[in-house]
Order: sequence, then C-alpha cells, then structure tokens
Amino acid sequence: MVANDRVAVVTGGGRGIGRGIVLALAEMGFGLVVNYRSDERSAEAACREAEARGSPCAGALRADVADLVEGRRLLETTIERH
Repeated sequence: MVANDRVAVVTGGGRGIGRGIVLALAEMGFGLVVNYRSDERSAEAACREAEARGSPCAGALRADVADLVEGRRLLETTIERH
C-alpha cells in the first residue's frame, strides 16, 4: 500500500495532457497507475519519471477504458495492488 494512501489512475497517462497530470500528481506524492491502450513504452517512461519526481510507486497497466470489461479490470487491479 502507498504510504499516504493516495493513488490515482490516469487514463492516457503516457502522453500529452495525461502525462502532464501523471507528473503533477507524482510531485504531490500520489501513487500512480498509468493506463495506456497501445503505447506501453511511453507509459513505462511516464512511470519512471513519476517515481523520479516523488511518486512512491507508479505502474503501467494496459486497458481500453472504452470497453466496460477492461475498464472494470483496470479498477479492480488497481484496488488489489493498492
């Protein structure tokens, strides 16, 4: 579990605005789940940068949130891990 119990799921967190949100939340000490649909490399890089900026833990998780089953799995996995 994250020390301060604050965990955020950021969809599209590997690029653009989503990545900016990941980095801002990291600086505030949030644990992060960086959701991606197809660009694992960018999501993993965002996780590394988030941890360098202060996130106690950041992990990438693939899911297409437009799909109800995958979106539910994303949230269930996040809850299990954190």
